[in-house]
Amino acid sequence: MRPLDGNGVGSRSRSLPGRGNRGYIDAHWSEGRCDDVPKDWGRSCVPDFRKSVRMESGNRRRERRRWERPVRPADARASAGLVPIKVRTIPHKEVQNSPMAKKLRGRRTALSLLSALSMGAMMAAPAASAMAASPADVSATQLAGNTRYGTAVKIAEQMYPGGPSSHTVVITSGADANLVDALTAAPLARALHAPILLAQSPTELGSDVLSYISSNGITKVVLIGAVGANASTIESQLPSGVSVVGNYSGATRFQTAAAIAEALLSLEGKTSFSTVFVASGEQNNLIDALAGDPVAARLGDPILLAASSGSTLPSAREQSLLSGSSQQFVLGAAASYPVTTTMNGAVKLFGNSRFSTATAIDTYSAFVPSGGYSTIVVANGAQSHLVDAIAGGPLAAKDNAALVLVNDSAVPDSTSLFLQNSTYDQASTLLVLGGPASIPSSTVQAVSGLVGLTTNQQQVPAEVKLTAASANLLADGSAKDTITVSVLDANGNVVRNFNGSVTVASTTNDIYKATGNVSSTTVNITNGVGTFQVEAGTSVGESISLTPSALSPVTTTNNIVYSAVTVTETAPSATQLALTVETGSPTALSANTQTPTTLVLSVEDAAGNTFSGAPGEYVTVSVAGQGTLVGGATSETVFVSQTSTVVVESVTGTAGTITVAAGASGLTSASLSIPTYVNTAPASLAISATTGTDSNGNPYTEYTVSVLDTNGHLISYDSGTINVSANVPVNLASPSSITTSSPSIFLGSVSSTGTFTSATVVSGTLQATFQNGVYTFAVETDKVGSSPVTITVKDTTDNLTASASYTLVPGAATGVTVTPSSTAVYDVEPGQSFTFMAQLVDAYQNAVSEAGQSVVFGFTGTNSAGATLPNGLSSGTYTVTTGSSGTAAVTVTVPSGASAGTSFQLEATYNSGSVSGPTITVVSPVAYVNLLAVTGTPTQPVTAGYAVPTFYVSSEYAAGVFTSGASTGDTLQITTSNSGVVTLESGGVAVTALTVTATASSNGVAVTSTTGPSAWGLSAEQAGTATITVTDISNPSKPSVSFTVSVEPGQATTSPLIEYNGKPISSTNELTVAANTPVALQLVNVDAGGNPVPVAGSEPLWVALSAAVGNFEATDGGATVNAVYIPAGQDSTTIYFVAPTATTISGGLNAGDITVTVAPAAATLNTTTPSGTFTITVAAPSWSTVSVSGLTLVLSEVYSSGATLAISPSSTLTTNSSGQATFTATAGSSPAGSVTVYATISGTSNAGMTDITE
Repeated sequence: MRPLDGNGVGSRSRSLPGRGNRGYIDAHWSEGRCDDVPKDWGRSCVPDFRKSVRMESGNRRRERRRWERPVRPADARASAGLVPIKVRTIPHKEVQNSPMAKKLRGRRTALSLLSALSMGAMMAAPAASAMAASPADVSATQLAGNTRYGTAVKIAEQMYPGGPSSHTVVITSGADANLVDALTAAPLARALHAPILLAQSPTELGSDVLSYISSNGITKVVLIGAVGANASTIESQLPSGVSVVGNYSGATRFQTAAAIAEALLSLEGKTSFSTVFVASGEQNNLIDALAGDPVAARLGDPILLAASSGSTLPSAREQSLLSGSSQQFVLGAAASYPVTTTMNGAVKLFGNSRFSTATAIDTYSAFVPSGGYSTIVVANGAQSHLVDAIAGGPLAAKDNAALVLVNDSAVPDSTSLFLQNSTYDQASTLLVLGGPASIPSSTVQAVSGLVGLTTNQQQVPAEVKLTAASANLLADGSAKDTITVSVLDANGNVVRNFNGSVTVASTTNDIYKATGNVSSTTVNITNGVGTFQVEAGTSVGESISLTPSALSPVTTTNNIVYSAVTVTETAPSATQLALTVETGSPTALSANTQTPTTLVLSVEDAAGNTFSGAPGEYVTVSVAGQGTLVGGATSETVFVSQTSTVVVESVTGTAGTITVAAGASGLTSASLSIPTYVNTAPASLAISATTGTDSNGNPYTEYTVSVLDTNGHLISYDSGTINVSANVPVNLASPSSITTSSPSIFLGSVSSTGTFTSATVVSGTLQATFQNGVYTFAVETDKVGSSPVTITVKDTTDNLTASASYTLVPGAATGVTVTPSSTAVYDVEPGQSFTFMAQLVDAYQNAVSEAGQSVVFGFTGTNSAGATLPNGLSSGTYTVTTGSSGTAAVTVTVPSGASAGTSFQLEATYNSGSVSGPTITVVSPVAYVNLLAVTGTPTQPVTAGYAVPTFYVSSEYAAGVFTSGASTGDTLQITTSNSGVVTLESGGVAVTALTVTATASSNGVAVTSTTGPSAWGLSAEQAGTATITVTDISNPSKPSVSFTVSVEPGQATTSPLIEYNGKPISSTNELTVAANTPVALQLVNVDAGGNPVPVAGSEPLWVALSAAVGNFEATDGGATVNAVYIPAGQDSTTIYFVAPTATTISGGLNAGDITVTVAPAAATLNTTTPSGTFTITVAAPSWSTVSVSGLTLVLSEVYSSGATLAISPSSTLTTNSSGQATFTATAGSSPAGSVTVYATISGTSNAGMTDITE
């Protein structure tokens, strides 16, 4: 914490509540300092003491002093210096009656609510309230380009109109896999006074970046991450006079973050950071780093990335920076990561969602500028739109802005409360990152309306206003315009708490509906806003007048103002050309061969519709760069009436860009850039999937497999062999002609007309060849399995493998199944009830989850028991509607006077098909088990790998009195709540339930578990607890009985597990790695049940490692190793796997202890045999390259009372070339007692033993 000094330096804000009626004191400390002022602002700086307010009761003096950092005029942002302001003392009465004082008295509730919502584990109180800005004064600027790359340029232009004075830009890759680089680069970019631009790919700058560099006087470029790894390729694309002055990248995103932080450290002239920010490096949680970017960039502190597993940061360089800091701020999801347990005193800022995490950061006291935020930066927090905001961190930092997140078109509660809180109503500027496709105009309007509002304001609807996205609409019969309906209060603010509807009428029949256009409609209003569309006709000049009315619900209608809007239909005309890549054609081309792609050239109107109202246009098409038209030409003239196609192809040998331009007189020209690349060796297979329904109504999934090189580029000339298989049987017949009782699939293809054709399958495998590096196949099935199907594809030519999951979407419901089934045998007592459950199923008996379907229940045959349906009828039917899971249940009641031996049977009918349940027989109560009791249950934890000890289930009768000699014969069912902890087995196979038969024995029936190949019973597997429940399924109305079994880890095996994402690597938990990129894995010491077991003793466990492909490292980027140590007292350690090429691994990674054995394992020495020789053998696993020669062995003995045995040599031994050593044991003159001799590899816990009796 920086104390407040003479220069206004400080970094904390706190609120101290008063007591009773004695008022309160709010002290706000500046987080700014003069050396934080960007160089392009000039060096003018005045003390920044900010404001403080003191209020006391009675007649004590009340005063308010205010000092503020000067702000720059909005019209001189690029070059303005700091302007001094006056300081004055405000008299007591003026303070008492000022708007500020009134606001301060009324806004504590909002502050408390916001703090609670943010949920930061160590949140400080927000800063003091600020004067409110009228929402009418809020200006919103949407920073958006046509692409993610263009959006980054718009953000740069907003930051530095005319270009940065540093003449520097920071460039990162805009590819989805590399977005994290821009997030960790934000503090460095801010320190360099440079914007962040997004390159089109790791090897291609793209036209947006090059245009910005050329237009803004850029002379220096800093490369980050993936583009830095391709520095020579990138640098070759830079204009003359522009040079790369920095390159900060690493083999992983974690190493890249460390390189950036080290560069920032050097730039600031420091040896360590006092403060660091830690955020998740996992792809789904990158938004947390974005939320922290503005603060980290403003303070000049780095953002380090953490992994979801491991007690240290994945990069050793990151860990070093973290260890050197005295204050850590952990953001969002990373707050739950194991690494945080080592950060004593870390401040964790997180919420119950990514949106509330952002507000937790924005409202942390030390980060809030005095007087609140004057600028709010709005980003879409949805994962799919992260890229639009990726370059916005330096912008928010430069403007001292808060960054808030919306959720697509919705404003989350945490964001809404933040914006409404009076602390932040200084905001008069909104900067929106991304265009309407990312953040709709209605959302921007909603956010604008929230700024300046307080949570205790009562908004009353005063106006319903219609706003058109465009005042003109092309009269082409298809163009659409979006109309926004806003419910406003008297101040013109959106009434965010209004939810209802309004009627809108049109003078024409142009209100768009998918079922046909109408002249009036009801628009639903959510949070004060609703939208609908109008569709153009073909009458040029016609006006569409839209008028709202009948807002509902409202308490009064007299004072509601309804504001109409008019949209004019205008004549469409050809205005522009468009160039796109034809669907199915490649968007990037290999330069290894002349690779073609087809482009579509279109003449369009202003709305982007293909224009058909003119005879046609002569268009000149030209090709530049690394490509030509087919045949080698670089230009041609094409006649285009609506659309036409143009084929271009790459030039062999050189990577680069093909630029295609199209121009015609009087039309806006079009251009398109197509990257070309030189393929490297085949490295991986990529699988994408789409779903559909074939012509027979069966759902299918279509998979496209592509061969990629080490850079992730398609190898379009590959024609190797591909095999497709699955982990379930593959049928040869078509799906429409077979129904299987167990899951099976069909491999084939779907034609353009939707016809599914089965492919030729040999031994369960489909064999085919790649066409231009791509192969497409389809999968159908007729039965849903209990576990997902895995489709495996293998490129046998390049020895590449990949897999994808396949899940059937059940068909339409055609019938029902009934539980219990008709084959079951059930009894019931008089006066009891019985519940039946019907489940909707499709034609293949797959369960269908569909609500709102009617299932009719009724008795079938003779209901001699007189059982009644819920409507009280013993005949007739009763209809039940299915719930969301597609089930319907009915409970049948048996009269108390029903006679033993009478019975009934129920059936369920759906879609004209009926299914019967079991016949239920009434029996005398004396024949029933009224109570179940379990005795002999384990009182101590059961060790993993062992059977649960025998316990008894006894049968008792009414009031707990047992009648000797009676036998019930009831079926008792045993289930477990956690099959991972306690597994139920029958015949050596895991089952969901066991059954035993109740007996008349006074001890009850014994439940004795067995082991071995035909194991039966309850087996302890993983550490934890499981609830074992016993139910009398012959008499379901009787209560079940339960008990708990605790399982503890057993003795460690000699085969530790190598885990990824907390699970062993397997076909269901595959490891995908990039070439020469270390990936952190966990080496875990486990027992037979897979439970982690800490290494015993004071020395580490020595474990050998090997990999079928690739190598292991003990540290990130360290030397290759064939063995590592698991520290004493710990159950795991981090290791790193590196493969020479990109690959997916499901096995072939081995780990095993270095074992020590002593032979014989037991011996007896006496006067007859006074001595013996013992051989110690140290062995590494057969696959290991670890040498066991020349190892030092330490001997130790444990003597029982009276033992006099002598060991020679008595201390240490050295293994020979075979890993062996010997020692001699000699009995004493009066042998008695025993000795246990331990042989341990020096410096490890790897040991063996022998027991010697004398």
